[in-house]
Amino acid sequence: DEGYSELQFFNIQDYRVIKAFEIAWVNQQAIMNLGAGLAKVRENQAETNAVFDKVQENQAETNAVLDKVQENQAETNAVLDKVQENQAETKAVLDKVQENQAETKATLANILDAIKKLAKGQDAKKKPAKGQDAIKKLAKGQDAKKKPAKNQA
Repeated sequence: DEGYSELQFFNIQDYRVIKAFEIAWVNQQAIMNLGAGLAKVRENQAETNAVFDKVQENQAETNAVLDKVQENQAETNAVLDKVQENQAETKAVLDKVQENQAETKATLANILDAIKKLAKGQDAKKKPAKGQDAIKKLAKGQDAKKKPAKNQA
């Protein structure tokens, strides 16, 4: 029976050794998988860092473009201010032109009225002057030096 118990002892020991090796092998596989996983994590982190670097580069370019846009906006605003200033000046000039046109129209109406009165020989202050005949003829479309045209007589 002692031989049997020794055999049994060795089988148990062998079993424990085999189990220990199995566990060690499984652990080693897990460690290798973990190492491969960590390598993949580092690779992904490197790619992520590269993407973030590109994002920062693009952000810097975007900021530069936005700075240029703001600069252009300031220039555009200055131009628009000048345009409004010019429009105000133009409006003032046009208002003055209209005022002058109104004055000119009134002056021309007064001149025309005076010519009509002279043509009729009416000067409110004076007696009809010599040559009133010529003015009358001019007002009627006749030439004072020539005989009246047939259709104007």
